[in-house]
Amino acid sequence: MFNQIIYELDKLHSFKNLLETTKLTFNDLF
Repeated sequence: MFNQIIYELDKLHSFKNLLETTKLTFNDLF
């Protein structure tokens, strides 16, 4: 159970990083 929570938080964190990276890339493009 606890591992599942950690796993979900990790996925969320990765997703947030991905969004940040995407935003930065868009800023570079435009």
